[in-house]
Amino acid sequence: MNLELETSFISKYIVKAKRQRYLSFINNPKHRKKFLEMLYHGQDIDKDKLRRLHSSLDIEVILQNLCNAACYIISSDSTIDGQEMAVDDVFKNIIGRTEGTVVLFDKEIVYYYGEPPYNEYINIWAVV
Repeated sequence: MNLELETSFISKYIVKAKRQRYLSFINNPKHRKKFLEMLYHGQDIDKDKLRRLHSSLDIEVILQNLCNAACYIISSDSTIDGQEMAVDDVFKNIIGRTEGTVVLFDKEIVYYYGEPPYNEYINIWAVV
């Protein structure tokens, strides 16, 4: 687990009223699951800081052009949670398939994928 990245994500993208609660969850392995379960619905993600995607068809091309390094995964799927993954692998294995997932790319780009409908969000306003 990369607590520094996760703390940064929570501090920037979780609604203010829930930040302290989720910070305490990620710092306690017994309670981490409570934070990860929220990712399915994303009810506590501050969507004012993200842009909803209507189609993920172009997002792969955009992100591959912007991001070069490995990505960090926060996910309700325990097999990938806390993992680093190459950008290409993210598109093959996660985007559009694993609900309740946040992908933290380099350059502070955040992609969120939750339960349908209206489930894909990203924080790059200028290119989407």
